[in-house]
Parts: sequence; C-alpha cells; structure tokens
Amino acid sequence: DNVTPAPPLTVGQKAFAFKMAIAAHECGHAEQRKFLIAWTVTSLVAAVASLLVFLFVPFPALILSSLLLFIGIIVLVTPLITFAYEVNASQRAIVNLIAYQYLTTGGEAREAAHTLQLAASTYLLNLVIFLFQFTAQLLTLLAKFRSP
Repeated sequence: DNVTPAPPLTVGQKAFAFKMAIAAHECGHAEQRKFLIAWTVTSLVAAVASLLVFLFVPFPALILSSLLLFIGIIVLVTPLITFAYEVNASQRAIVNLIAYQYLTTGGEAREAAHTLQLAASTYLLNLVIFLFQFTAQLLTLLAKFRSP
C-alpha cells in the first residue's frame, strides 16, 4: 500500500524530455504530410466551389459582398486550421514518445506532455487574440458603413 513517489527529475532529465517533446512534435508534422495530398485536394475543391459562386452571382453589389465574404472566410479559417494542425502534431508526438518508449521514466513522459500542452496553449491564445482582432476590425468596418 505504501507507494514511494518518484524522485523529482534532474535538470538534465527535464531538458531531455523538453527536447524529445519538440522533436516528436516536428515528427508529428512529418506524419501529417502523408495526408497533405488529401488536404490539398479538399482545399482546392472548396476554393473552386467558392469561385464558382462568386462568378455566377448576377449583381455587382452581391459580387463585391461575395468576394468580401470569401476573403473573410479564408482569413477566419486559416488560424483555426493552424491550431488544429499544431494540436494534432502534439498529439502524435505524445503517442509516439509513449509507443516507442523514447522516454525512460514516467516523470520524463509527464514533462514532455506538459511541454506539448503549453505549446498548444500558445496556439489557442493566438487563435483567441486573432478572433478578437478580427471582430474589432469587422465592427469598425461595419460602423463606417452605417455612419452617414
């Protein structure tokens, strides 16, 4: 019943876990590239569909609003895709570090997971900041159109 807690990690073990987490994260991106063709084809189909909608809208005002909507969607979706892409690479990193037993202690695995969670939180914060800036610019633009 008495479980002895593991001794704290040394600075060297923490540095090793940190470096392994970052390297594994980048390897996660390499794994993602296997699926890059499917992602590219999907993006191309979406772009062509949006372009066709833009080309077949009959009124100039609607054409301009369609163009602005298309640009807005691209600008808004890009950070969301980046966030998902980075989180996925971190998830792949943790799975690979554990599966291939690159980290020898539970403490190293926890430290690596913590490092990757902190990295993901920076992307989340970046996304939140972007959404606030985008909303502020959109409200400013709408206010200019409404003012006489």
